[in-house]
Amino acid sequence: MKIKILYTALFVILFEIAFAGSYYVSTTGDNTLSGSISEPFKTISKAATMVAAGDTVYVEAGTYIEVNITPAASGKKGAMIVFKPLPGTGDVIIKHTGTSIDDDTPVFMLSNKSFIWIEGFIFEGFKYGKASIYMNNSEGNVVINNRFLNLGNGEVESWDGNQVVALFNSTRNVVTNNFFQNIYGDGVNVNSQKSTQNLVCNNTFIGFKGKLRSWGGELFVLTSH
Repeated sequence: MKIKILYTALFVILFEIAFAGSYYVSTTGDNTLSGSISEPFKTISKAATMVAAGDTVYVEAGTYIEVNITPAASGKKGAMIVFKPLPGTGDVIIKHTGTSIDDDTPVFMLSNKSFIWIEGFIFEGFKYGKASIYMNNSEGNVVINNRFLNLGNGEVESWDGNQVVALFNSTRNVVTNNFFQNIYGDGVNVNSQKSTQNLVCNNTFIGFKGKLRSWGGELFVLTSH
């Protein structure tokens, strides 16, 4: 009986590995194509609608203006969904589309999604939007080795605006080895008593400015950490 269970488990693991896919994104791509390396999509958002557990989205160097990048599914333990730059092609810069303090959308929307891995991107030069990466009711996601540069502004006073990485009602997520510079707002916001066992460590903050809250308070400036 134990041998049968072992073979069944091994089959499931090998099945997931065999059917894990890769999707590619390029500034010269086309969202009507297949998303293969020779027929890349144009947007990260389009690739996100295609993913399943174990898939990887490779993004070619360039600047992408994106909002609400929402994976179609969650990953699994041992079969995470990965978003990362295509090795050897250079920097991937991601900007938000927002133009108003009323904009309540993030760049990556990971609410109700788990086991998503976001690595190696540069989020740079946008003032508005809920967050660069937003999680609500999420578990097991990893945000690692990203750079967050020149984000936010002093106009936004809402409690959930101008966040960089936000975790709300979320557990066992990891935010590590990221670099934050010239940030105006909440850097890593871990909110609610339901947010437990999250690991936030080894991140660097330079020129970090906490936003003014609508209910009062004074501006807090952190020059380096």
